[in-house]
Amino acid sequence: MAAELLRLKGELLLRQSDQSVSAAEQCLCEALKIAQDQHATMLELRAATSLARFWKTLNKTDEATRILQSVHARFHEGVDNLELSEAKTVLDQLRT
Repeated sequence: MAAELLRLKGELLLRQSDQSVSAAEQCLCEALKIAQDQHATMLELRAATSLARFWKTLNKTDEATRILQSVHARFHEGVDNLELSEAKTVLDQLRT
């Protein structure tokens, strides 16, 4: 729950102002860490997707691809839901 709340806070901060960017990145990174510590794979995927999308805007595509690919790869092929589709879309955008 804390991971998702931090992710959402980070997303909201990104929509505010340039002054919020650092705080937003910190929230997204913390959300990812909490989800990893709790072995909450779906929350980890959401946080990694948000963070990767943000890092793409900063031209940190290698880091973004690495973190998102490592989480996305843990899901079995054939499993499909909105979060996985979104993560795949972001990965495809990072590779172009």
